[in-house]
Amino acid sequence: MPLPLAKARPQERPPWVSAPVVSMLSFSRSDSVADLSTLSWVNALLSWLWPKANAALTEYVHGDLEQRLREMLPSAFKEAKFAKFTLGQNPPEFGPVEVAHHSDTHVEVCIDMHYTGDVDVVIDTGTGGIALGIRHLSFSGRVCIVLKPLLEKMPIVGAAKVFFPALPRVSLQFTGLAAVAHNPQLEQMIRQTVDDWMRSRMVLPNASFHVFGTEEEDVDPLDAYCIAPLGVLRVRVLSARYLAGINWKMTDIEAFDVHPYCVLRLGEQEGRTSVVAGNTCPTWPADERSHYFVVQHRDQQLEVTAFGEDQGGMFGKSADGFLGAAGAVLSRAMKQWPKQHSAAGVRKSSVVLDTALVCKDMLHVNDPVLRGRSSEVELELEWFDMLEELPSDEQGGLAAATAAGAPAAVLLVELRSGTGFPWEGVDEKAGLRWRCRSEDAQKTSRRGVACNVEEAFVPEVALNPRLFSVVDKLVDRGYESPDIARVLGLETTELVEQYFAAKKEFEAEQEEVCQKQQEEDFRVSVVWNEVLTLFVCAPSSASISIELLDGQDRVVGLIGPVPMSELLCDSALSLPREWVPLELAAAPKEEATGGLAAWFLPSRTPTAPDVARYSTVELDVSAQLRPLRAGRGMPHRGRRK
Repeated sequence: MPLPLAKARPQERPPWVSAPVVSMLSFSRSDSVADLSTLSWVNALLSWLWPKANAALTEYVHGDLEQRLREMLPSAFKEAKFAKFTLGQNPPEFGPVEVAHHSDTHVEVCIDMHYTGDVDVVIDTGTGGIALGIRHLSFSGRVCIVLKPLLEKMPIVGAAKVFFPALPRVSLQFTGLAAVAHNPQLEQMIRQTVDDWMRSRMVLPNASFHVFGTEEEDVDPLDAYCIAPLGVLRVRVLSARYLAGINWKMTDIEAFDVHPYCVLRLGEQEGRTSVVAGNTCPTWPADERSHYFVVQHRDQQLEVTAFGEDQGGMFGKSADGFLGAAGAVLSRAMKQWPKQHSAAGVRKSSVVLDTALVCKDMLHVNDPVLRGRSSEVELELEWFDMLEELPSDEQGGLAAATAAGAPAAVLLVELRSGTGFPWEGVDEKAGLRWRCRSEDAQKTSRRGVACNVEEAFVPEVALNPRLFSVVDKLVDRGYESPDIARVLGLETTELVEQYFAAKKEFEAEQEEVCQKQQEEDFRVSVVWNEVLTLFVCAPSSASISIELLDGQDRVVGLIGPVPMSELLCDSALSLPREWVPLELAAAPKEEATGGLAAWFLPSRTPTAPDVARYSTVELDVSAQLRPLRAGRGMPHRGRRK
């Protein structure tokens, strides 16, 4: 069904999008305390703002990172919390700055960011007074700011994206339990938690989005919230040398080896190699499959982590242990690594692993790591361009990739917004998500965010909002208005009475809103504004299916399958944007349990979703197919559209 022009589209911003704030500063050049021709003026400004930023970051960490820490640490630390958190007095420093991409429609600015400070962080492990702390923190990374689109009318900048193309380097010095026990596993868990937290917030493909314009001002929400891919990178692990031999046997103390494998990571994309048995200098088979990654920025970093697989037996000690990690910035690797004569876009080199966090206490005295040898992994990289039309030699259709498991194209599924969703689906913890399938690949979206939903608001009261909870606690203890006013230092009870009246009005309005949400025909609109990317090996015979998942990962409806041949027949290799109704999923069959099992074993069949509640759902969706062609290298700066 084509998208009608008069159809209302959700305009609300998702919660990860900050509301625009505009401030006007007026000062003379003589008032400046920094050189305006350099970034020292930014650093001077930050020094004034740092106390406020420190307090805001502290509150954010308590509300977000603390929960992530509890999930990652062992079960004994499930009550862990930040007893103290402050980043000290030193603000971060910025510079140098680089205008990386620019055109008539956008500008990208990249700035190096550095922070070093004596922090005061104490983590209460929740195990009877045992605490660990962090006394020193160093942080360095490159932050990118993309201003896109640029308009010829106010507000000039339609939207801004702020992100780190690669995971910033973070160094922590521990105190307390972590320092005394020198437990590498505990330290690694904390570091990994911090890294994963930053990845999920600010490292590509995640970013902080700030939208200033509207669709009426030529700002496409999908374009504002997404970062377009540059191309595809193929990676294959060839060999490794001098890995730590973390396996040894009680029956032969002179023998040590390792069963290594490598994990490759680019943003949120991961790939894992096969295991090579018993070798500290392994060579992977010639038919070892390559891994393919969608690249969104030249400065993204390919991360390589080596592990040793646990294959220990009764008389052996073994662990699925960490062997080292390394990273390679893509733009440097594709420019500086030696070219291979077989193909212009193929490069090969070795990266040195950082083995500082390898548990060396149990290594053999003759282990290469203890003897000062650098652990290395040899990689092969190849760049593929994403085309916007079929190659001239494949106008009759897009052939399947020749190499086993190699993609011939990238499918871009563009999820904008939807209408007709029941409130109970939106309100679940995991929320409503779309899972896109094609061949053996699948990708799941973020949870959608409800918009245009009526909310109850607290009427304005001339009482500091921080005192609201204080008043409520005093009321619970039986205090009267005069006593509460006296505790708050108020001369009269007028403000206290205003708060009581405002709270009563809010609760009545909130109850009315809740009743509306419980009505049978209550429906809401949900926004995603996300692009899912999938690799396709044989586009001519493949199809696309999009499943709607509820908060319990149950499929409640389906769009498709749509043959990919429909995209190949279109000159733009796309499915045009349209509102598509949801086809309800079939109710699962109940398995009857008979005999004694029905008496003693409770039914474990999950509750089936009420799919009829989703009969009014429509999704604003489109898709594009981008054929892949081996390229000579990454696009130069300034070539991004």
